[in-house]
Amino acid sequence: MTRIAVLDASPDLLKQPLNSGWRQYLKLVALNLEVSIQPLVLMKFDEDVKFRRRLQQLIDRELNLEKEESDSFIFYFNKGAPLPKTAITQLEKQYHKITNAFQIALNEKITYCYEADADLVEVYPPADLLAGILTRTAPDFTRTAAYIFYGIAPEFKFMASPLISIYGEYFENPAAAKSHYQNCLAQIDSNGYISPFMQAHENLDTKNHNSKINKSAFVFTYKLLKKYNAGKVSELITMAKTTPDSLSLALKFAKIFGVTVPEFEKSFARKSSK
Repeated sequence: MTRIAVLDASPDLLKQPLNSGWRQYLKLVALNLEVSIQPLVLMKFDEDVKFRRRLQQLIDRELNLEKEESDSFIFYFNKGAPLPKTAITQLEKQYHKITNAFQIALNEKITYCYEADADLVEVYPPADLLAGILTRTAPDFTRTAAYIFYGIAPEFKFMASPLISIYGEYFENPAAAKSHYQNCLAQIDSNGYISPFMQAHENLDTKNHNSKINKSAFVFTYKLLKKYNAGKVSELITMAKTTPDSLSLALKFAKIFGVTVPEFEKSFARKSSK
């Protein structure tokens, strides 16, 4: 609601300090919400410093950057330095490839802030007030994939991380994805395999791409996509949101794929590591 309110704000309001007209404006916008929720908006404004800081960043973005929209994105960029048209075309292609394959319907267009000299690059998840991508790269396939997959699978990171690599870093380069798969497979053949699925709800270190668990997760996910399809993988991810533990999810895995997790893992993991 707040993001849309900033997008709809008048130029005069955007120039006003937060403590001037913004509280009253948000109070009026909140009238469109359920009655029980309306007071929460002003409570956030009055009491949450992080919320006000994020709100100011949204306002500054609208004031200081130029904007262009495509079918699936809202692009922000420095004046006179837009994204190349070819980059927008490629990002739209990536977006539709992922959302069609995994049957994903996002509620809003993806905010994509492109500043070649930006001090910070970041992916803010859909639940964040700054939801979107801040990047120095055009096109940034990896962060676009991260925004989409972390949006649908925030608690299923072991699978989201490989999916981001396959549909982001290796977008339109299946040979590179296959090469990485073969490298990971060789590593787990030598060093052992850890079942990432049975730790699906644990806090895994998804940033250390050289860790044994991440190599195992990439092999698991890549093999699952190749043997079945993205639609079935999407079904599993959806079930993960409402399944409290790995053992219960393993039963649903068997129902979706017609094979148990250990049986599936035996097809590529010849050496397990406890």
